[in-house]
Amino acid sequence: MANLWDRFAAWFTRETVAQRQVKRGAELLDDQSPGWYTLVDLDILDLGSSRKCVLGQVFGYFHIGKDSLNIKLAEPYGFVPETYLMPDTQRTIAWEEEVTKRLAAA
Repeated sequence: MANLWDRFAAWFTRETVAQRQVKRGAELLDDQSPGWYTLVDLDILDLGSSRKCVLGQVFGYFHIGKDSLNIKLAEPYGFVPETYLMPDTQRTIAWEEEVTKRLAAA
């Protein structure tokens, strides 16, 4: 039986829903628009904005990006905030980490 520390360590290192969604979105972008991460300006990243969100920065506008990727729902890919009423820091942080990681590896 795992002790309390092992349980805590497993919980702490587990990917969040936001991280899984962003990873899925990044993989989709890799397939459809290689090098997409070089187009994302993290200083202006705003998932609530049609032009400053990831798709807006890569494709010019959120809906153009969604259509280009041929997806009906953007949420499973982490492309939209969880609610339009409050800022979504978990997904924003996950996108910042994903872009930063890819730029460092490039």
